[in-house]
Amino acid sequence: MKASDDTTPHRKTEKLYLDKNLQIIFAVTLMAVLGVASISPAFPVIGPNLGLTYPYTELGLLITIFTLPAIVLSPVFGMTSDKYGRKKILTPSLLLFSLAGSLCAFTPNFTILLFLRFFQGIGAAALGVLNVTIIGDLYTGKTRTTALGYNSSILSVGTGSWPLIGGALGTITWFTPFLLPLIALPIAVIALFKLESPEPSLKQTLREYFKETWSIIKKPKILVLFTAGVMNFFIIYGVWITFMPMLLSSKFTLIPLYIGIVQSSASFIGAAVSTQVGKLARKHSEWNVLKITYILYAIGVFIIPFIQEIWLITIPIILIGFALGLNGPLIQALVAEETSINQRGAILSSLGMMLRIGQTTGPGIMMFISAIFGFNSIFTAGALFALAVLTILFATSSVVRKSSRKNSETM
Repeated sequence: MKASDDTTPHRKTEKLYLDKNLQIIFAVTLMAVLGVASISPAFPVIGPNLGLTYPYTELGLLITIFTLPAIVLSPVFGMTSDKYGRKKILTPSLLLFSLAGSLCAFTPNFTILLFLRFFQGIGAAALGVLNVTIIGDLYTGKTRTTALGYNSSILSVGTGSWPLIGGALGTITWFTPFLLPLIALPIAVIALFKLESPEPSLKQTLREYFKETWSIIKKPKILVLFTAGVMNFFIIYGVWITFMPMLLSSKFTLIPLYIGIVQSSASFIGAAVSTQVGKLARKHSEWNVLKITYILYAIGVFIIPFIQEIWLITIPIILIGFALGLNGPLIQALVAEETSINQRGAILSSLGMMLRIGQTTGPGIMMFISAIFGFNSIFTAGALFALAVLTILFATSSVVRKSSRKNSETM
């Protein structure tokens, strides 16, 4: 069953961001991106206090072991939330994220710290699944797209702000950034008692559930959207986040502070653009806007090596910022539209797992391409990957139009 209504009863779209339920989800989203962004700026002071030696490369494990559970457990949390309800998974996950994360502040032992980060990552994996799933449950149609756009904006603001907050706290003392997860405790209480969202009423057997879930995942439209999502993260993490700083440092001799400003600028542009996704969806097809994002990616990354003046970096910043702000919420909305509430957790969590795969493989594959064809080939490859997705989207939209026309003729 596919949700297609344009509005949800008793919810007005003009001030959707004031909806109490959506504001609670915003808070969950901010927690979902806190775990990495808030501690990495403090690595230079965390390392010596843990007894590590410069250049503290072992601290990369604090990121890896935190993100690892999401790759494996995202679908598990999605499926269990379909079976047992969203809040029964969300509240314990917030508590685990908060307690395991804040306990990191009280141990100077690196092994114990990794252990705690792993459990904090388990909680974070559920948050990154359930925030989008609950939005999919709460709203339908263009209202859902608008809500997902707002949520993407909040995510971008968090991604840009947590490093500043974590860095500021790290200047006070090395362990204070690890206390930030305590914020999740009151959010857990508020979610438990104040969040009003529909809960799935799964009456299927486990076999029927998996059969229907698989029938949705193998739809050509869903597979294409999963591919588009993977490539979105592949381009962002494989080109913009991993290798763009190297180019800025070597070609323009920018210091880390200015490199951070360049990358944060794209995130903040994306945050602003995400708030307008709903308006665009009301005027244009989501598919058409999604295609435009890959055109923006292709142009934005392709021109980077040809830029000779530092001020011209603003062009790819704007192009990539716009693509960032539109791409994520559009893919989430289009995937959610193809699901019912009883399968939505599994499908959206599978999408989340695919995004993590793109995030993980992007840097490695681009490194391989660079070793064979040279450093600048990374940006050309990123543009070609974006154009490949654009071609697939054009082909799929043609098939979808023919299928819709055929269905309307048989009705």
